Amino acid sequence: MSEEARGRAFDALAREVASGTLSRGRMLKLMGAALVGGTLGSLGIGGVAAADDSGVDCKRNGKRCKKDHQCCSGICSTSAAGDTCASCRSPGGSCAAGELCCTGGICSDGTCCPTSCTTSDDCCPGMFCGLGQCLF
Repeated sequence: MSEEARGRAFDALAREVASGTLSRGRMLKLMGAALVGGTLGSLGIGGVAAADDSGVDCKRNGKRCKKDHQCCSGICSTSAAGDTCASCRSPGGSCAAGELCCTGGICSDGTCCPTSCTTSDDCCPGMFCGLGQCLF
């Protein structure tokens, strides 16, 4: 609906209210629509998605996702809470070379590996624990 059409509709509604010609049924419908719209808006249902710097619709960090391209950060990371948009990959999650792994991890052979450890079992395959750090 254009700005002008919305203005005309609001003016017509204001005239009906002022003149007392607004029916009880129409008033109840308008109040119900306002209540439902406000409730859905506060729950984030039917809202506008965030946009990244290029103006493309995307999901902000912390929102549920299924694919990387849905997230503004480009990272849909697996965590205990499920798949959510994040600025880094979760340890143990899949990654691509050069991607940032959470908690200072590194991407090794497609998996986010931790950098700190207590035993070699804490590190990714092919790495060992030396002086509290996962090393190649």
